[in-house]
Amino acid sequence: MAIAVVVTWVLNRSVTFRTAAPPSWREFAHYLAVAMIGSALNLAIYWAALYLGASTTVAFVLGTGLTAIFSFVRYRALLHKPS
Repeated sequence: MAIAVVVTWVLNRSVTFRTAAPPSWREFAHYLAVAMIGSALNLAIYWAALYLGASTTVAFVLGTGLTAIFSFVRYRALLHKPS
């Protein structure tokens, strides 16, 4: 997971949100925190959906989908600096 976080941080900075601000350890730490919270959120939603009787597929889609929205919004707030 560590390599994935570094790679997605670089790609999000350079492609998705195209931030011109220089990278910083503070920014990376915030990005890492969002990634870790997102992973925990994904697992919690998945487990909750299974507990409530959803199929494995539905639980997977709910966990992944809601976490993708959460992560995108948080990463955008962190990295997107309007010109």
